[in-house]
Amino acid sequence: MAELEKGGYPLNKLISLFEEGSRLARHCQSRLDSTERRLAELVDTADGTAERPLD
Repeated sequence: MAELEKGGYPLNKLISLFEEGSRLARHCQSRLDSTERRLAELVDTADGTAERPLD
């Protein structure tokens, strides 16, 4: 991180790092969305609706 702040990377490396960060953000968002759906199913079960097995 300190290297980025000092400007120690060429533009093509910065673009590559940005692309990797974007991919990681999409992956994390997908995992978070999936987990939220699973938790919603558990909450529904606690409220007395039909149980749904977890994958």
